[in-house]
Amino acid sequence: MSNPEDILGKVQANWNKVEGLIAKVGEPRKTNLKKLISHFENRLVTTPASSKTNYYGAYLGGLIQHSLKTTGVMIKMMQALDIKVPIDSVIMVGLFHDLGKVGSLEHDLFLEQKSDWHLKQGNLYEFNKDVKFMPAQMRSLYLLQHFGVQLTEDEFTAIFSNNEEGASDIQSTSLSLLLQQACKYSILETRGKTNIID
Repeated sequence: MSNPEDILGKVQANWNKVEGLIAKVGEPRKTNLKKLISHFENRLVTTPASSKTNYYGAYLGGLIQHSLKTTGVMIKMMQALDIKVPIDSVIMVGLFHDLGKVGSLEHDLFLEQKSDWHLKQGNLYEFNKDVKFMPAQMRSLYLLQHFGVQLTEDEFTAIFSNNEEGASDIQSTSLSLLLQQACKYSILETRGKTNIID
């Protein structure tokens, strides 16, 4: 079991990384992103990335850890392969492609599992019935537009076409391919981890 101070330190470090990346985004998006992260502050840094231990990030802070890892991998891939994509776009889709997993404006998507049977099956969280169902990428786009965060066509396409299966009928762009590959890498690296500081 991890020390609470270690977990708190990791949460704070992740929050500082998010703020540092947002500082690199141009205006007016930076101002709107600050409003968004201010609204979701505690929820954003504590939301799990999934509900099941056999997937990835099923722990407090799993979403932001996955998003930061994905963004970092996208930047490294872009540099290593000399792919010409604006850094603003990489930050936007890397950090916010799974934003919808925080839930609605008012309610968390994931709630602590109360059923012992489900817990034994590895289902640590259940879906909140107060949150209207929609795929995570669609809710991500909804929440971004709610806070006035304008996306380019490539950014919208990258987020919209990204799904947990990694396949889409939408024609891929360099940005969407970067996101899909970085997500796969991040998921593989974090699968089976049970804590934010693993």
